[in-house]
Amino acid sequence: KENHEKVQNIVERYLFPKTSNLFQLLRRENLQIVSSLEENMDWRDAIFQAAFPLLSGRYIDRSYIDAMIMNVEMFGMYTWFGNGVYLAHAKAENNVYRSGVALMTIRKGIMFREQKKVFLLIVFASIDQKEHLSVLKEVVKLCNNVDKIQALLECQDEEALYQTIGVISGDV
Repeated sequence: KENHEKVQNIVERYLFPKTSNLFQLLRRENLQIVSSLEENMDWRDAIFQAAFPLLSGRYIDRSYIDAMIMNVEMFGMYTWFGNGVYLAHAKAENNVYRSGVALMTIRKGIMFREQKKVFLLIVFASIDQKEHLSVLKEVVKLCNNVDKIQALLECQDEEALYQTIGVISGDV
């Protein structure tokens, strides 16, 4: 029986590896708090700026950012959460080198397509479909909680933002 349990644990770890959660994929250096974007910047620039830490950290290449922008242009804001939160992501096609999450709060917000103002922009890139779906579920659960979103938007600096995400991700 003891050997059976050991073998079962090994098989389960191999077949069902623990997927990364939102907080595990988020690094402090991938967070940004901006009061406002420059006047001449639009939503495309906001996506680029939010994704830039992933680009510079070699999580993704430029074509992944272009794909996220193209998704909005072609399909609209299908990952808009209705409370000032937008999740930018795309299908990985040899342009995601490792999974990661970047997050940018924009105090004054930025107008996206369809006249939707975004205050919290989350960028997500994943090399694994199962992980992708797992993190998307966590983001949806987080974004449907107005109090948690408000707590993120009230953070004054990136360290406080990182700590707040750590605390609330335990509830996600």
